[in-house]
Amino acid sequence: MRFRLLGRLELVNANGAVVPPGALSRAIVGRLLLAHGAVVQRDTLVDELWGERETKNPVGALQVQMARLRAAFAARGGDARLLFGHGGYRLVLGPEDEVDVLAFEAAVREGREHLAAE
Repeated sequence: MRFRLLGRLELVNANGAVVPPGALSRAIVGRLLLAHGAVVQRDTLVDELWGERETKNPVGALQVQMARLRAAFAARGGDARLLFGHGGYRLVLGPEDEVDVLAFEAAVREGREHLAAE
């Protein structure tokens, strides 16, 4: 799957585009991608995404968003992409996945190393 965070969020695999349903869902996907496959604690997601917003039950709202995201991934064959465990959520990345932010960061590192070697 190709994950594009730079610019407009895009998630594309051989079965087509995964369309996160709404701004909060896109923010969740972005936050999970920036964790590079590691677990992001539920409380961290709630604090970062809901923060000062008036929400009676932000944990419940997060669970609703995750259910919608799972459905969006499942519709394109990504059933096992979003997992809950150890008190948080993670987006499973495989060796065949492309994340533009990771490629950009690697290119920056390589450029800095090249400059330092001169």
